Amino acid sequence: MNFERWVWTELIAFDNRLDDCGVSEYLDTLGFVPAGMCLLVSSPDFVLLHAGMECESVMPPDICSRNAHPGNEVRIRQEWTNYQIRRLVQTLTTRGCPVYVSFFTVWQQDKYHHEWLSDHQEALQVWSYHGRGLNFNVLTRLNDGTLTEDFFIPQTVKACRDYGFAGWHGPDGYGPLSSGNIMGTDVSDSMLSQIDFDLPESLKEPCGDSLESLRRRSEWIWQHRRSEWIGFNVSRWLQFWSKMTAALHRNNLKCIINSAWTKANFDALYEYGIDYRKMASLGIDYMVVETVALGLSQSHPSLKKHYDFAAALMETKAAAPDFKLIFLHGIKDVVENWDNLRHTQSAYERELYTLSGCYYADGRGLRRAADGLLGCLADGIKRGEWDYIRKCWDMSFTENPFVAGQVISIWCDEMLEEGLDDFDFDGFPPSHDQVTRLMEHGVQIQATARLEHLPESVCPFFIPSVHLLHPEQFERIMGLPAILGGRREFLEQFAERGEIICDDHYAVLILSGRMEKNVLPPSGVEYVPTTGELYFINDRNRLTVNPELWNVAAQKINLFAKERFRAAGIPFAECPDTGEKCTLNTRLLDSETLLVAVENGTPWGYITERVRISCPVESVNIISSFPLRIERMVDEYSFEIKVPPRGVAVASVKCRKLRNPAVSISEASAGSSLSFSGRSC
Repeated sequence: MNFERWVWTELIAFDNRLDDCGVSEYLDTLGFVPAGMCLLVSSPDFVLLHAGMECESVMPPDICSRNAHPGNEVRIRQEWTNYQIRRLVQTLTTRGCPVYVSFFTVWQQDKYHHEWLSDHQEALQVWSYHGRGLNFNVLTRLNDGTLTEDFFIPQTVKACRDYGFAGWHGPDGYGPLSSGNIMGTDVSDSMLSQIDFDLPESLKEPCGDSLESLRRRSEWIWQHRRSEWIGFNVSRWLQFWSKMTAALHRNNLKCIINSAWTKANFDALYEYGIDYRKMASLGIDYMVVETVALGLSQSHPSLKKHYDFAAALMETKAAAPDFKLIFLHGIKDVVENWDNLRHTQSAYERELYTLSGCYYADGRGLRRAADGLLGCLADGIKRGEWDYIRKCWDMSFTENPFVAGQVISIWCDEMLEEGLDDFDFDGFPPSHDQVTRLMEHGVQIQATARLEHLPESVCPFFIPSVHLLHPEQFERIMGLPAILGGRREFLEQFAERGEIICDDHYAVLILSGRMEKNVLPPSGVEYVPTTGELYFINDRNRLTVNPELWNVAAQKINLFAKERFRAAGIPFAECPDTGEKCTLNTRLLDSETLLVAVENGTPWGYITERVRISCPVESVNIISSFPLRIERMVDEYSFEIKVPPRGVAVASVKCRKLRNPAVSISEASAGSSLSFSGRSC
C-alpha cells in the first residue's frame, strides 16, 4: 500500500465487555490494520488529572465518549476504567496499530466530574469580545507563576508512558488556540505578561476579565503592533511544541499536530500565528492537514472550499517539503452531526479523489503532498461500508503519475515573508487565493514546487505574487514557460513578453510569446478591511479581483498548457465545458494510460460532459463507483460521461499505442521540445 491509513475514533468504537476490548471485531470490520490510531478521549483532564496507575478507577463520561454523548449507531456509551483503556491500547499495539492519545480543550464546568480547569481558571482562554471562555489555553501562566505548559507536558508524557500510547495528537486548540483569530484571543493579563514588545502604560495595567479593557488592548495591538503580535504568537507556539516534541522524543514517543483551522500558509500565520515551516523544523512527526471542505459545507452550505483546501494542502507541502502530512478525511461525526458517507456519497468520492491527487514536484519527480489520510471519525460504520471506503481509497491512491494535471503552482518563502505587508497595504490576495481561483475556473493545478527546486516538466508553472520576488528570482523565471500573477502595475512592465489579462489591480501574464492585452473593468467592490474577531469559517476581506479575469485567464492558461503538451507528444484531456460547471483532474500513468476525473461543480443534479483526449482512444474503463459505463464514444478521440451530483466520474483511458516512441514518457515530460515519433498526440 502506497499511503498510510490512519483512523481517528473514540472509545465507543470498542467493547470493554470482551477480553480484547473488541479489537478483533473492530479490525475485522475495518478490513485493515491502521498505520496509526488517534484515540479521542475528549477531555484534557485525561492528562491534567492523571495520577498514575496504582489503582483502577472509573473514567468520567466525557472521557468515555466525546462530550459524554450517549452513543453511536452500534452501541451506547460504556463506562471505562483506566485499566481497561490501558488494555485496549496494549492490544491494538500488539496487533500492529500504534495508538496516539487525542483530546480537545473543552471545559465542561464540572458537568461530568470535577475538572482541573475549575481550580485553574487562569488557564482558560480569554476572548477580547466575550471574556473568559470554556477552552484550555496551554500557553498561559498559572497563578503560582508556572507556565501551564511546564505542568501539562510532563503530565502528557507520563500518561502516554503509563497507558502505552505511541505519543500525543494535539488537535484543535493546541496550536493555534480554539476557533478565534489572534485579534480576538488571547490578550489576557497572563498572556501579556509574556510579550517582548512595548505597550502604552494604560494597556499594561491588569484588567482581569473587563471586556472594555480587553477590547482596547486587542484593537490597539492589532492596529499598532500587528507584526510583533503575530511574531509573539509564532514564538510561543514554537516554544510549546519544541518542549513537547523534545520531551516525547526523549521517551521514544511521537507527536502529531493539526494544521491551523483549515488555513494555508498566509492565513495560518496572519490569523493564528502559526508558521508551518518553523513548526516542521522542530521535528514534529506528523501534521494533520484540515481538508474537511465537504463536512463544513454540510453544516454551512455557502462554504465552497473544495479547491481552497486542496490548494492549501499543496502549498503547505511546498512550504515544508519534509513535513510528513496526512490529510483529514471526513467520513462522519455524530457529535458535530454530519455524515459524508451516507448523505453525500458522490461528493465524498470527489473530495477524496481530489486530495489524493495533490502532488509535490522536485528533482525526484512527483510525490504525494500527503503521505496518507486520517479517517474522521471511524466508529459506527458497518463492514459493508468499510468495504466501500477501502474501494474508494484504492481508486484514489493510484501509483504516482509521471504527469499530474497541466500546470504546476510555484511557492517561494518570499510569498509569506513579504506577503504580510503586501496584504496590509490594500488587502492584495495572497498566493493561495490566486491558485484557488484558477483551480475553480478549470485550470488543472494538481502539483506544486518550490522556486529554488523547479522540476523539469512539460507543465508550465504558475507563479503567484511575482511582485514579491527578489530581482534575481524574477529574472530567472522570465526565461521559463510560466504564467505570472501579481500586481498590475508591476506586470504591465513586461507586457511585451506575452499575453496579459488585468483589471485595475491584478494581472496575469502568460509568457507565451504572443503579445495580447485584455483589460477588464474594475470589480466595483471597495476593499474594506475586516475588523474585530474572526471565526475560522469566515475569511478576512480581500481586494476583489474582477471575477471575469479568472475566467479569461483560465481559458488562455489552458490553451498555453495544451500547446506544450501537444508539442511534447504527451496525452492530455480537455472538456469543452471546463470551468465552474465541471473541472478535470488528470493523472498520466504511462505513455498510454491517462486517468481522467470529471468533477461536477454544480450545486445539484447530474451533468453529462464530453471529454476529448489528444490521442485516439483505444478503450475507456470506469474506475469510480458511478457510472457503470460511459454514455457513448463520440468519435475516436472523444466520449461522453455522466457525473453524479456534486460528485466525480473517473475513467481510465487507454490511448492507441504509439509506434516506436523516440523517447520515454518521463523524458518527454521534461520539456516541450521532445516528442514521440509515429502518431502524434
